[in-house]
Amino acid sequence: MPSGPPAAGIEAYPLGVLCGEYAFVLNGGAITLTPGAVAEMWAIPLAGGEPRLAVRYVNATSLGGISRGDNVLAQQLSPDGRRVVLSVVTPRSSGGQRPSLFIVELETGRTKMVGSDDADNDMPAWSPDGNRMAYVRRPNLGSGPVSGFDDGFWLMNADGTGVRQVIPGAQTHGSASHLYGW
Repeated sequence: MPSGPPAAGIEAYPLGVLCGEYAFVLNGGAITLTPGAVAEMWAIPLAGGEPRLAVRYVNATSLGGISRGDNVLAQQLSPDGRRVVLSVVTPRSSGGQRPSLFIVELETGRTKMVGSDDADNDMPAWSPDGNRMAYVRRPNLGSGPVSGFDDGFWLMNADGTGVRQVIPGAQTHGSASHLYGW
């Protein structure tokens, strides 16, 4: 059963205490062009046992002609394997939609939004110690994002505090920043 009412369309299914080795697999979680596509993350115990659904969420939508859904577990699963940060589409306070970052605690199913400004926050990656994460931020420029315009790479503590820009963005059309890992 989910841990509670969905937060921003995220249904988290508590896995309980994680011990042993697991493979975490995204089903429909890679970049997709289908608006409103549902993605799932499954936990598969490598010592045997049934795969278990950990998280279900709406993966992608079209934002101003830009396809979203850039969830890559290789950079979004915390180093200790107990948390995952997801880029999930949420309503923008000024109207429209934006990708927002949510941390899901896999053992308890607790879900928390981090990076709460009205910008697009996308492509997160954990630090090797799990205390911080880097991400690409795209500012809200009125009615929505502008293709190719970004605010560069940003860094924050895992609890969402200490947000700061570390590398300025390209700020030109056609050359948006991409974060491939820490």
